Amino acid sequence: MNDHRYLLHCLGLVLTALSAYAGGGVHEYYAYPKYDTVQSFVGLVGASVTFVPRPIAEEEIRQIPFVDLRGRLNVSSGLSVVAHTGTNYLTSLASLGAQWVTPLGPVDIGIGDEELLWYGRATMDEFDVHAIGYLNVPSLSVGIETSEFLLTVRAEMLFLTYRTTRVGDLEIASDKNQRLGASLGICVEQPYAHKTHLLLGLKVNSLRNAYQSWLAFSTFNDPLLYPELSIGLIF
Repeated sequence: MNDHRYLLHCLGLVLTALSAYAGGGVHEYYAYPKYDTVQSFVGLVGASVTFVPRPIAEEEIRQIPFVDLRGRLNVSSGLSVVAHTGTNYLTSLASLGAQWVTPLGPVDIGIGDEELLWYGRATMDEFDVHAIGYLNVPSLSVGIETSEFLLTVRAEMLFLTYRTTRVGDLEIASDKNQRLGASLGICVEQPYAHKTHLLLGLKVNSLRNAYQSWLAFSTFNDPLLYPELSIGLIF
């Protein structure tokens, strides 16, 4: 619980500090569920860190940051193709999906679905350990637009299609066709210094057998909270 309060406190301090640099309306955005008629492609480069719960992971693998690269291609009115790749050396992932957005009264909404592939590999005590998994991630986003920033709340469900972990050629664990849990996130997009735009996000994942903890070899199957912080520059 102290970790979660610390994350919220840090996010509040960062948003307060960045407000001094913001000015004018928001011209570029990645996560906000609105169709951009001016810019057909939007990219984001940044980093994210997921805090793996203490019951299943040692301190040295609890919070290894990811380097993220994301893209959103507006293909027709309301419809976008989204892609994401990221790595922290031990784990790499790639996803591809689609999102449909539309205004609804005072807010904007987006309905999406993504297919995600992740792969992890490490050498431990002279053994080659690797794992691979496939996920399906449907989502619902709700956005509120202001003159200074864009606020997006996004809810996701995570379904495991297939997962296997091997030591050398020996399979030591496998799962398939499971509902892993859900995620709820909030992000802010706003202008930053020198005409750049910034995304700041906080997400809470309630999951069992999350890919972020594959190296812990945990048999703990109850849902646990995985807080996640993200930051990125939009281009």
